[in-house]
Amino acid sequence: MPTDGTSIPHKTPTSAKPKFWSHASNKGPDGKDIIVHYCKTLKSTEEVARHFLDDKTLGFDLEWKAQASASDCIQNNVSLIQIANKSRIALFQLALFKPVRGVEDLVAPSLAKILESPDITKVGVSVKADCTRLRKYLGIDARAIFELSHLYKLVKYYHSNPRLINKRLVSLNDQVEEHFGLPLVKEDSVRCSDWTFALNYHQVQYAATDPYACLCLFDTMDSKRKALNPVPPLPAHAELDLPIQIVCKSREHTESEDVQIVNETGSAPAEKRP
Repeated sequence: MPTDGTSIPHKTPTSAKPKFWSHASNKGPDGKDIIVHYCKTLKSTEEVARHFLDDKTLGFDLEWKAQASASDCIQNNVSLIQIANKSRIALFQLALFKPVRGVEDLVAPSLAKILESPDITKVGVSVKADCTRLRKYLGIDARAIFELSHLYKLVKYYHSNPRLINKRLVSLNDQVEEHFGLPLVKEDSVRCSDWTFALNYHQVQYAATDPYACLCLFDTMDSKRKALNPVPPLPAHAELDLPIQIVCKSREHTESEDVQIVNETGSAPAEKRP
């Protein structure tokens, strides 16, 4: 594997049709391969995180040791933080940081700034649970977090069946397969890795795909949202706990407390008096 913080090249795909969706099958805006940074120290994390400070939207994911309990060390409970923009992906493996005298030896200032910024939207699946873990173990109060499941439900059922729009989670794999036509890697040997150990090539590629898939899903589904007529508002950041808004003429279209009816200006219609 390359030294800490350097980019990791992916193997050139063969001409055979891929079985799984991967960042390695995609290109950046410049037509070049997506750069993957694998960081195993606080120093390299700070250096690489600076590449993402000017982004407006990032894919986000988190990994930890299976069956980690609250009594376990911080590095078992937050082992790997992944972020992605359109041209590069960063894997920050906090589990390998040494020495660790306290939280300050695990939290790179630029990474904390990204996660806590209200101006950088972090998109993911089960994102509130991930950010609860960040707050509990690292003291990072993540803001501008976006749950892809909300947008998925909005786009999928807006016209066909608004009653099915709600905030129940939809797996990243299901969202990827529906929108991109391929599943994510399913091999348990990779998917159920112990994220507290140094990653091999296949684990790096797996870990890099998730945040990049989140970013691509956001772009794809938001384009589909904007093509709806009338156009519904984008779901709010998850930490705000606001209902998903839809534009329709009657409350009969939905009975969910997760949904709010609004008019085409984005405001809730006034209640009719008897």
